[in-house]
Amino acid sequence: MESNKGKTSFLVLVALSIVLWEVLFFALIFFINPYSFYDRTSSLHNKPLVLNAAVMNNKNPGLLMHKLEKNIGDFNGRDVLIGSSRVFTGFALCNNGSVLKVSKLGVTSGEIKFLVDTAFHNMANRRIYVELRGVGSVYSQPEKPSLFDFTLGFDSLSVSLISIYNLYFDNDNKRMPGCYDGYGWKEVPPGEASEYQRKHLTYSQLFESQGRQDLLNFMSTVSQSCASGSGQDIVFFIAPIYKTLVDYQKVKQGVAKLKKQLTQINSHCDSVSLVSYSDFDDFAPNQSNWVYKGDNWYDINHFKPNIGDVFLERLFETEAQSSRD
Repeated sequence: MESNKGKTSFLVLVALSIVLWEVLFFALIFFINPYSFYDRTSSLHNKPLVLNAAVMNNKNPGLLMHKLEKNIGDFNGRDVLIGSSRVFTGFALCNNGSVLKVSKLGVTSGEIKFLVDTAFHNMANRRIYVELRGVGSVYSQPEKPSLFDFTLGFDSLSVSLISIYNLYFDNDNKRMPGCYDGYGWKEVPPGEASEYQRKHLTYSQLFESQGRQDLLNFMSTVSQSCASGSGQDIVFFIAPIYKTLVDYQKVKQGVAKLKKQLTQINSHCDSVSLVSYSDFDDFAPNQSNWVYKGDNWYDINHFKPNIGDVFLERLFETEAQSSRD
C-alpha cells in the first residue's frame, strides 16, 4: 500500500514538474520571443528586442520570413532593397530611414518573389531593388510558421535565449532581422578561399547563354508582381563580385546582352531596369584598384560596407538620373 502511494506521489511530482516546465517555457517565450513579439519594446531598455538573423535563419527560415514580411508591412518609405547575405553584410542601410534593407542568408528565388509581392502589396507607389545572383529554377513559397513555433517551439526558445545575451551583452548586434552592417562577420581573406567556395561560387555561368536565360526568367517572374498603373518600379542589380570568381569583361558583355533582353519581359511595372557593378569604372579590376584589396572583403564572396557604399551611391545615382530622363 505504502509502495503504491509512493509511486502515485512520484508520478504526481513528475506531472507537476512537467506542467511547471511548460508554464515557465511558455512565459519565457511569450515575454522574450523575438519572433512573435518583435514589436514589444523592452520595459528595461525601451527598444526593440534583439534578433540574431543568422541563428534565426538556420533554426527556422519560415519564422524569419514572417518577420521580414512584417518589417516590409511596417515600412512607409518608397524604396525597398532585397537580397542575399551579400546584401546582409555589405550594404550599411540599417539606420537609413528612406531605404529598407530586407536580406536573408541563402535567400531562394521563391523567397525573393514572396518579399517583392509583399512590398508591392503593401504600397502602390514603390521602387524595389532586387539582387541578381545564382537563382536556379525553383520558385517554392516560404513555409508559414505554426502556432507551436510561436509559442512552445524549441527553435523559438533557443533564439530567445541568444537574444537575451545579445540584448544585455552584445551592443553591436541590436538589429532588425535581415539587417546587419557587417560588423563581426568572420573574415577569411579572398586568397584563402576554400576549394568548396571556388567550386560552388559559379558566377561565370550566370553570364553564359543558359545563365542569362535563367536570370531573364527570374526577372520576368518577379516583375509579374507589379500592378498596372500603380507607379511601381523594379531595379535588378548585380553587386560587386570578386575579380577571381568571374572575368570582368564577361560580366560587362553578359549584362549588355541582358539589358537588350529586358524588352522581352511582359510586366505591368512602370519600369524594369538592370544595374551592374560592371557599369562603373570604380569596379574595374586594374592592379591599383582598392576595391579588390583583400582587407576590403570578409571573404571571397562578401564585400565590406566601404565597397557597398560606393556601389549603392552609383546605384541610386543611376536610378535618379533615369527618373529625370
